[in-house]
Amino acid sequence: MSKKIGITYDLKSDWPRGADDPVDINAEFDKPETLELIINALESGGHTVKKIGNVQKLVAQLDDIDVD
Repeated sequence: MSKKIGITYDLKSDWPRGADDPVDINAEFDKPETLELIINALESGGHTVKKIGNVQKLVAQLDDIDVD
C-alpha cells in the first residue's frame, strides 16, 4: 500500500555558519544529496514524497498539508 509521505528537513545550506558560530553549528542538518537519497528510497518503495521543508514551513502548511 503506497502512502503520500511528507518529509521535513533542515538543509545545511539554509543555515550558513556565522563568523562567531561553532564549526558544528549545523552539523545535524542535511545536505541536499542526503535528502534526495532518502526521497528516492521512499519513492522506490512505491510511495509519493512531498518535500515540506523546515518547521516554519511545516507550521504554515498544517491546514492543507495533504499527506497520509
